[in-house]
Amino acid sequence: MAKLVYPLHADILPRLDPQYIVFHNQCLLQRPQPNDLPWDPAIRNAPAVPGGSAVLQVGSVKDFSVVNCNVRVFTPEGTAPTSGWPVFIFFHGGEL
Repeated sequence: MAKLVYPLHADILPRLDPQYIVFHNQCLLQRPQPNDLPWDPAIRNAPAVPGGSAVLQVGSVKDFSVVNCNVRVFTPEGTAPTSGWPVFIFFHGGEL
């Protein structure tokens, strides 16, 4: 069986950070995608993010329930800037 590769589409290359392109080509290009593998619970034992780093220290982690979803808020250590902390929002699917 031929080894599958997952190249980045040429149309998006100009929109991507050059460092990400290098990372993709080194770490993800020939990595099997979960949807191409037969189901096996052992897939959960693999690192979630190739090239990931160790867990970073944060000031606090708090969970909130908002309407029909749960929210986990990570706050950096230290004093907030006068304009407030910047915000990054990551959504993913899951059970309600």
